Amino acid sequence: MRDQLAFAAYAVLIIGVLVLLASLFADPLALGRPDTGFGWKQILGTIIGAAIAYGGFRLVRRVERDQ
Repeated sequence: MRDQLAFAAYAVLIIGVLVLLASLFADPLALGRPDTGFGWKQILGTIIGAAIAYGGFRLVRRVERDQ
């Protein structure tokens, strides 16, 4: 059971980091319209990605502390 919880915690952390990085670097990665700048969707994605990554980080710390 702990292994599953640890896997889920790391998965949440990795997904959050990927969303954060994709939002921050959407323009250089050509994920949006060209020449639009850092828009509200990127800001929202950055905030959501950071929140998910932080939650995953807290879960990882909790799992590692309990082992």
